[in-house]
Amino acid sequence: MALNLENKEIGYKEIRVLSVALRYNKTIAMLNLNYNQIGIRGTQYLSEVLRNKTTLTKLELRDNEIRAEGALYLADIINNNTTLVELDLNDNDIRDQGLKYLAGAFQKSKALTTLSLAGNKIEDQGMYHLANAFQNTTTLTALDLGRNKIGNLGIKYLADGFRKNKALIKLKLVSNEIGAEGAQHLGKALENNNTLAEIDLTVNKIGDEGVQYLANAFKNNNTLANLDLYGNEIGDQGAQHLADAFRNNTTLTQLYLEDNETSDEEQHRETDVPSSDKTLITFDLKDEEKGAERAHYLADIFANNETLNTLNLENDNIGSQGTQHLANAFQNNKTLTTLNLASNAIGDEGVQHLTKILENNNTLTTLNLAKNGIDAKGAEHLAKALEGNKTLITLNLSSNEIGTEGAQHLAKALENNNTLTELDLANNNIYNEGTQHLAKALETNNTLTALNLARNEIGAEGIEQLTSFLRNNTTLVTLNLKHNKLEVDGVKHLAVGLENNNTLITLDLVSNTIDDEAALHLAAALLNNNTLVTLLLRYNKIGDKGAEYLAIAFRNNTTLHKLDLTRNQIGDQGAQDLATAFRDNKTLAYLGLDGNKIKQQGAQHLAAAFENNKTLTFLDLAGNEIGDQGAQDLAAAFRNNTTLTTLDLRRNEIGKVSKHHVMQTLRENTTLKLFLWDDVEDLD
Repeated sequence: MALNLENKEIGYKEIRVLSVALRYNKTIAMLNLNYNQIGIRGTQYLSEVLRNKTTLTKLELRDNEIRAEGALYLADIINNNTTLVELDLNDNDIRDQGLKYLAGAFQKSKALTTLSLAGNKIEDQGMYHLANAFQNTTTLTALDLGRNKIGNLGIKYLADGFRKNKALIKLKLVSNEIGAEGAQHLGKALENNNTLAEIDLTVNKIGDEGVQYLANAFKNNNTLANLDLYGNEIGDQGAQHLADAFRNNTTLTQLYLEDNETSDEEQHRETDVPSSDKTLITFDLKDEEKGAERAHYLADIFANNETLNTLNLENDNIGSQGTQHLANAFQNNKTLTTLNLASNAIGDEGVQHLTKILENNNTLTTLNLAKNGIDAKGAEHLAKALEGNKTLITLNLSSNEIGTEGAQHLAKALENNNTLTELDLANNNIYNEGTQHLAKALETNNTLTALNLARNEIGAEGIEQLTSFLRNNTTLVTLNLKHNKLEVDGVKHLAVGLENNNTLITLDLVSNTIDDEAALHLAAALLNNNTLVTLLLRYNKIGDKGAEYLAIAFRNNTTLHKLDLTRNQIGDQGAQDLATAFRDNKTLAYLGLDGNKIKQQGAQHLAAAFENNKTLTFLDLAGNEIGDQGAQDLAAAFRNNTTLTTLDLRRNEIGKVSKHHVMQTLRENTTLKLFLWDDVEDLD
């Protein structure tokens, strides 16, 4: 059971009430109280109830004014609780004294793996206490000490501590007061450490001298994979030290050097190093004002690279000029398979440069050009390149401006293309006319498996054009038409296309003004369907009759896994019909009914139907009107059900007494994650 009470203005009085409720609970595994004001007294109340909880594995208390005195009570929890794995105490003003209390408990802990202590005004003395605990800790793998006041001496203590540690994998020291001397201590520890894989030193004062110490460690270290040195006053000399270190390092895959002081010349020299490296597959040297220039550096690096397979430059502002540099570098590249240039303002001119890659490259399989201001002209350039391309499998052009004319250009390319399997054209102002062009081309296409036409103002006329394609297509498995304007006539045409379709697995019709009449047409088409696995009908206007039609269609269905009817108009009768249809169903795992009009009677029918069900894992009934009795009926039904893992009953007009009753009823169910409490007022 997980209880999420984040940001509910909970104070110590509410915690006292919660403690009473939790005292006899035997299923609580995760408790989130982040961003409240529980304070010292609230922490004391929690300690009294959580110290012996044998099910609690995760406790989140971020930003709760716990202070050093409260840390003493937390230490009591850690000392006595043998199951706590993850503890978040960020931003609690714990300071050195509080850490002293906690360190003693950490030393004895046999379960804790993740500890977050960022933003606690911890200084060097606190590190002394923590370091002593580290030396014998065998379970802690992730430690966050960011946003404290740890200086060089504190880092020395810490380095001495994890020099003997055999478990720590991730260490965050963001925004402390670490200088060159501190980096020297870290470097010495890293030379012989064989577990630490990620270290974040963002916004410190390491400088060139400090980087030299770290670089020396990297030459022999064989575990460090990610290093973040953002904002550390590193200049050209420091960049040279890192470049020298990377020549022989065989494990580092990600290096972040944003917001330092390297000149263009040194950036070029530094980034040139990995061109002969056999392990570096991800590179990031961001500077928002130098997008095109950065792309030029990367192009120089990887022009002859023989290992890089993925390049992600999303939201890097490289523009059309930067795209030209990349295109020149990769047009004959023999390893790059994935290129992500989303949100880069490359425009039509940038797309024209990219055609060099598509026309000559024989390895690229995935290209993401979403949110790039590409219009019809850019689509035309892309279409010409696709006609002869034999490798591209996935193309994302979502959130551009290709329009009906651009859709026509792409359609022509699709007529002859026999490799593309996934095409995303969402949010492109394609309209009915553009859909018509695409539909005609797709009639002869025999490779496309996923098509996204969401948010394109497509109505009945456009869907009618797709009918023939859907009727005869034997490859499409995913069709996304959400946020269009299908309405009754559009669904009627869609139904004709789906009647004999035996390949479609996922159909997304979210927000299409589908009412009961439209649901009737859809249900008729799906009556004998034996392939559909996911049907998404959120944010429509389906009422009881529509639910009845769908229930009839799925009564004997053996493939549907997920049905989402969130935010429709289904009441008790509709819930009863759905319950009857899925009572003996052996495949449905997800049923979403959030935001409908289901009351106690409907909840009772659902409870009876799913009490002994062995496949349903997720049931969302939030935002209905099931009331006290409906909630109790569901709790009784799922008391011994070991299949259901998530039950959401929030916002259902359930009284506080009944909520406690529900928790009591389900206390023995250790597999269920229950969402029940609406807000802090429930705890008054």
